[in-house]
Amino acid sequence: MGTTTARSPDEPVAVIGMAARTAGADSAEELWQLSRTGTRMVRPIPRSRLIGLPLDLADSFAPYGFLIEGIDRFDAELFGISPRVAAWMDPQHRMMLELSWRTLESAGLTPEDLRGQEVAVFAGGANFDYRELMFLTGKGDACVPQGTYATFMPNRISYFYDWRGPSMTIDTACSASLTAVVEAVRGLQHGLFPLALVGAANVICNGLGLSTSFRGRLLSPTGRSVSFDQEADGYLRGDGGGCVLLKPLHAALTDGDPVYAVIRGAQISHDGRAGGVTSPAAHSQSQLIQSSARRAGVDMASLGYIEAHGTGTPAGDPIEIEALVRALATDARATTAGGPGGRLWVGSVKANVGHLEGAAGVVGLSKPSRSCGTVSSPRWQACERSTRRSTPPAHRWPWPPTASPGAKAPHPSGPPSAPTAWADRTRTSCSNRPRPPPHPGARP
Repeated sequence: MGTTTARSPDEPVAVIGMAARTAGADSAEELWQLSRTGTRMVRPIPRSRLIGLPLDLADSFAPYGFLIEGIDRFDAELFGISPRVAAWMDPQHRMMLELSWRTLESAGLTPEDLRGQEVAVFAGGANFDYRELMFLTGKGDACVPQGTYATFMPNRISYFYDWRGPSMTIDTACSASLTAVVEAVRGLQHGLFPLALVGAANVICNGLGLSTSFRGRLLSPTGRSVSFDQEADGYLRGDGGGCVLLKPLHAALTDGDPVYAVIRGAQISHDGRAGGVTSPAAHSQSQLIQSSARRAGVDMASLGYIEAHGTGTPAGDPIEIEALVRALATDARATTAGGPGGRLWVGSVKANVGHLEGAAGVVGLSKPSRSCGTVSSPRWQACERSTRRSTPPAHRWPWPPTASPGAKAPHPSGPPSAPTAWADRTRTSCSNRPRPPPHPGARP
């Protein structure tokens, strides 16, 4: 690995490796296939995952979710972890270790290539179901602190690979992993470290958190809720996680790294007193999108696809669409957008794999990053009547619109910019704008 750091605060950052694991997908490639085909992996949550469910809900509450089979399986020996320590490790920590390994593989790197380097690790963390399970069951062990405290999610990765850069967990609720991306991008742009691994994981382990969300009327009682559908009745929780390996673009090209996407802008803001403590505000979201686009050097009218938050809640989805409409309306000269049919297409991976909460952002980022260089847009699964001012595609569109189905998109002119706009329940907003690489990289 080269040791070159970023040359300016506006240096684009390359995604040189990525991995994902969700219900129905064991890799970023399989996640993209779920999106392309519109496959939806929702099912009832079994009682074994509902320990701690309040007695008054035992007969009336039957939640749905997007669950990973075999979530208890973990290759502890690969990471030098004893069976006893592994048993008390949060499945989210286990998943992060495995995703970090796969991310290095996708970048064409081995642990020895980076050993002793100043590689930074940023982990998004929001839910800690497994630790709560210890309290609910009254069970414990001396291994519990290292196995369940949020700080050890990135620290164990740094320890295992012998990385010397900053290693921290960031909790901004559902935007946690995208906030971690923002911090990693800023650190790379300012030359604080040459490489950064960013990731998060989410695993449903008890019924307490589900019950509180249900009482707050946040969860879908039907299991059929889909992002931006007028009949959306709440979100659906899911298991899953993702990781990306980030590097300054010029360094990635110099070193011959694979470049899956390029992040040209990453910003974060808070709504202040707008909206409510848990409610987003269209005005501040719109301002952030515009600001991020300007910093990234992207015209709003050129955008073709937005990978959005889109939880499937009747309150949040319309606000998100309104924010996009306001942002687009700032360019009075624009009559069309950069997507198929001259439109701006909006989607959310939550329709396929559920709301991964603290891990939702990085998994959402993996979807458009994986799509760069392809020529089809994802299917919007099961959306019957869309939220005001949005239209679901009935089928996959060729991308760009003039391309032949199945053809490879040429470089440097690939698919349009694929921004990720985000607003979470802490009212922190992030906007990451991955774009196609200037040319395909290949490690010798």
